[in-house]
Amino acid sequence: MTGWRDHKRKMRRDVHQHMRVPSLYVVRTGAEPRRVDVRQHTKFQETGPAGAPQGSPELADITPRIIFSRAEVPSPQRDAVVVVSETEMYRVDHSRPPDDQWITAEVVQLTQAQATALWDPDWAELLA
Repeated sequence: MTGWRDHKRKMRRDVHQHMRVPSLYVVRTGAEPRRVDVRQHTKFQETGPAGAPQGSPELADITPRIIFSRAEVPSPQRDAVVVVSETEMYRVDHSRPPDDQWITAEVVQLTQAQATALWDPDWAELLA
C-alpha cells in the first residue's frame, strides 16, 4: 500500500511533466549550457499598510520563480541564468530549501538588452 507522500510525489512529477518548459541552465557566462526542464511560477501579492480601510492604495509585488527537478539541478547557483528563449531569461537570486524532488529558486527576469547581450545563436537548437 502506498502512502500519501508517494501519491503526492507522483502528482508533482505529473504536474512537472505536463507543465515543463524546455530551458537552458547556464552557470556563468561562457559556460556550457545544460538542457533542463523547469516550471515557471509567478507569485503575486498585494501589500498595503496594516489596518488600512478597504479600497486603500496597495502595492503589487510580483516575484518570478523557477522550479527545478533536483535530478537535473540539485542546487541552483546564485547568478546562474535560465534561458527560456532568445527574449526570456532569468538570473537566479536565491534558492529555497529542497522540497523532496524539487527545488525552487527566486529569480529576476533579465532586461531585453541583457538577454540580447547574453544570447548565443547556437542555443536555439538546444532549446528545440
